[in-house]
Amino acid sequence: MDFFFQLLAQLEDTLPDVHRHSLNTAKLALKAGKYMRLDAAALESLVTAAFLHDVGKLRIAPAVLHKPGQLAAAEWQEMVKHPRYSLEMLAGLRPPERLAAGVLYHHEWWNGEGYFGLRGAGIPPVARLLALCDSWDAMTSPRVYQPTKTRQEARQELERMRGRQFDPALVPLFLRMLQEEQSRTPAESLSDASEWLARCFQMYRNFHNPVVYAASLLIDDLVLCDVVAQCAITR
Repeated sequence: MDFFFQLLAQLEDTLPDVHRHSLNTAKLALKAGKYMRLDAAALESLVTAAFLHDVGKLRIAPAVLHKPGQLAAAEWQEMVKHPRYSLEMLAGLRPPERLAAGVLYHHEWWNGEGYFGLRGAGIPPVARLLALCDSWDAMTSPRVYQPTKTRQEARQELERMRGRQFDPALVPLFLRMLQEEQSRTPAESLSDASEWLARCFQMYRNFHNPVVYAASLLIDDLVLCDVVAQCAITR
């Protein structure tokens, strides 16, 4: 897994915004995969794909990648190559089929209007779920080309694009997962994340496994939120 972390380090050094998005997407993918009871192999493919789905953007010209507003036709043709670039860069991991499919097809649309024209059940399941996680973070995080959406606005967008961009069966499950997560207290969330980290280590027996790494990042987030909340209380 050293190669996995090398790719993430490249992203962090060169494209810190893409690196941040990749971590966010992986944490969300872990939550979604856990909620949907994926088996260990499928969960590992999903989370690894989430971490590395945009690593191919390292090969995209910065002027294209960071351009505010709409891309010109030639620029767009370059941008849509990034899933292929990502898959090429994953060669050192010898990605299993599900992992490769998630990386390559995460921009497919349910109605066939995505990058490669796959549609409906023809889109690999890991790519359908990754598309939701990727889009949710893209909508709710700052981007140069679009205003940041509130959680409510992002929910409405997923509902609006259900059956057009996103798997119509996955959207309600994904939104229910987010709602249930939001209803937990910080203490409940931290307890759940700690238990899940222990289970992940039991499943993969490796602290360098992407799923275990994602679980540890979730705990870091929860601890940081708790520290910030405590500081606010004592002011």
